[in-house]
Amino acid sequence: MPAGVIDGAAYPAALDPVISPEIELDAPVQGGAAGPQDRPAVAAGSDQHLVVWTDSRIGPPPRIYGARVAADGTVLDPFGIPLLEGASAASCPSPPRAPSGWDPPRR
Repeated sequence: MPAGVIDGAAYPAALDPVISPEIELDAPVQGGAAGPQDRPAVAAGSDQHLVVWTDSRIGPPPRIYGARVAADGTVLDPFGIPLLEGASAASCPSPPRAPSGWDPPRR
Protein backbone atom coordinates (compact mmCIF):
# COMPACT_ATOMS: atom_id res chain seq x y z
CA MET A 1 0.00 0.00 0.00
CA PRO A 2 1.41 3.42 -0.90
CA ALA A 3 2.74 5.46 2.01
CA GLY A 4 0.46 8.42 1.11
CA VAL A 5 -2.62 6.25 1.55
CA ILE A 6 -1.42 4.99 4.92
CA ASP A 7 -0.52 8.53 6.11
CA GLY A 8 -3.97 9.86 5.13
CA ALA A 9 -5.95 6.96 6.63
CA ALA A 10 -8.10 7.36 9.72
CA TYR A 11 -7.55 4.72 12.33
CA PRO A 12 -8.76 2.18 12.93
CA ALA A 13 -8.41 1.59 9.19
CA ALA A 14 -10.87 -0.71 7.50
CA LEU A 15 -9.30 -2.56 4.62
CA ASP A 16 -11.76 -4.03 2.15
CA PRO A 17 -9.77 -6.09 -0.33
CA VAL A 18 -11.30 -7.30 -3.55
CA ILE A 19 -10.94 -11.05 -3.72
CA SER A 20 -10.51 -12.35 -7.26
CA PRO A 21 -8.18 -14.57 -9.24
CA GLU A 22 -4.88 -12.96 -10.13
CA ILE A 23 -5.13 -14.29 -13.66
CA GLU A 24 -8.04 -15.25 -15.89
CA LEU A 25 -9.36 -18.75 -15.46
CA ASP A 26 -9.68 -21.30 -18.26
CA ALA A 27 -12.99 -22.79 -19.27
CA PRO A 28 -14.27 -25.23 -16.64
CA VAL A 29 -13.31 -28.86 -17.06
CA GLN A 30 -16.28 -31.05 -17.84
CA GLY A 31 -16.56 -34.36 -16.08
CA GLY A 32 -18.85 -37.29 -16.52
CA ALA A 33 -22.41 -37.19 -15.27
CA ALA A 34 -23.36 -39.06 -12.10
CA GLY A 35 -25.03 -42.44 -12.50
CA PRO A 36 -24.60 -44.97 -15.28
CA GLN A 37 -24.62 -44.01 -18.95
CA ASP A 38 -24.68 -46.93 -21.36
CA ARG A 39 -26.15 -48.48 -24.55
CA PRO A 40 -24.69 -45.95 -27.01
CA ALA A 41 -25.83 -45.81 -30.62
CA VAL A 42 -24.77 -43.54 -33.49
CA ALA A 43 -26.46 -42.10 -36.59
CA ALA A 44 -23.94 -40.67 -39.07
CA GLY A 45 -24.50 -37.64 -41.26
CA SER A 46 -22.20 -36.03 -43.82
CA ASP A 47 -20.70 -33.43 -41.46
CA GLN A 48 -22.35 -34.23 -38.09
CA HIS A 49 -23.30 -37.37 -36.22
CA LEU A 50 -25.91 -38.01 -33.54
CA VAL A 51 -24.88 -40.14 -30.57
CA VAL A 52 -27.63 -41.35 -28.21
CA TRP A 53 -27.43 -43.32 -24.96
CA THR A 54 -29.40 -44.28 -21.86
CA ASP A 55 -28.56 -42.04 -18.94
CA SER A 56 -29.43 -42.35 -15.25
CA ARG A 57 -27.80 -39.13 -14.05
CA ILE A 58 -31.09 -38.06 -12.43
CA GLY A 59 -31.96 -41.54 -11.18
CA PRO A 60 -34.43 -44.16 -12.32
CA PRO A 61 -36.04 -44.53 -14.73
CA PRO A 62 -33.24 -43.94 -17.23
CA ARG A 63 -33.61 -41.25 -19.84
CA ILE A 64 -32.37 -41.09 -23.41
CA TYR A 65 -29.79 -38.36 -24.02
CA GLY A 66 -28.13 -37.38 -27.27
CA ALA A 67 -25.26 -35.23 -28.48
CA ARG A 68 -24.21 -33.97 -31.87
CA VAL A 69 -20.62 -34.68 -32.88
CA ALA A 70 -18.84 -32.90 -35.73
CA ALA A 71 -17.00 -34.91 -38.37
CA ASP A 72 -13.68 -33.87 -36.78
CA GLY A 73 -14.77 -35.40 -33.44
CA THR A 74 -15.72 -32.15 -31.68
CA VAL A 75 -18.64 -32.76 -29.32
CA LEU A 76 -21.16 -30.00 -30.02
CA ASP A 77 -23.42 -30.75 -27.04
CA PRO A 78 -20.92 -31.57 -24.25
CA PHE A 79 -23.57 -32.06 -21.55
CA GLY A 80 -25.95 -33.99 -23.81
CA ILE A 81 -29.52 -33.12 -24.67
CA PRO A 82 -32.38 -34.93 -22.92
CA LEU A 83 -34.45 -36.55 -25.67
CA LEU A 84 -36.83 -38.99 -23.98
CA GLU A 85 -37.81 -39.93 -20.43
CA GLY A 86 -40.22 -42.30 -18.77
CA ALA A 87 -40.96 -45.96 -19.44
CA SER A 88 -40.13 -45.64 -23.15
CA ALA A 89 -36.60 -44.56 -22.31
CA ALA A 90 -35.85 -47.80 -20.47
CA SER A 91 -35.37 -49.66 -23.75
CA CYS A 92 -32.20 -49.48 -25.79
CA PRO A 93 -31.87 -46.17 -27.68
CA SER A 94 -31.73 -46.44 -31.44
CA PRO A 95 -31.40 -43.36 -33.62
CA PRO A 96 -32.94 -43.60 -37.06
CA ARG A 97 -30.63 -44.78 -39.82
CA ALA A 98 -29.44 -41.66 -41.58
CA PRO A 99 -30.32 -41.45 -45.26
CA SER A 100 -27.61 -40.39 -47.68
CA GLY A 101 -26.87 -36.67 -47.37
CA TRP A 102 -28.73 -36.32 -44.05
CA ASP A 103 -27.49 -33.63 -41.66
CA PRO A 104 -28.81 -33.26 -38.11
CA PRO A 105 -30.61 -29.98 -37.37
CA ARG A 106 -28.40 -27.17 -36.12
CA ARG A 107 -29.15 -24.96 -33.15
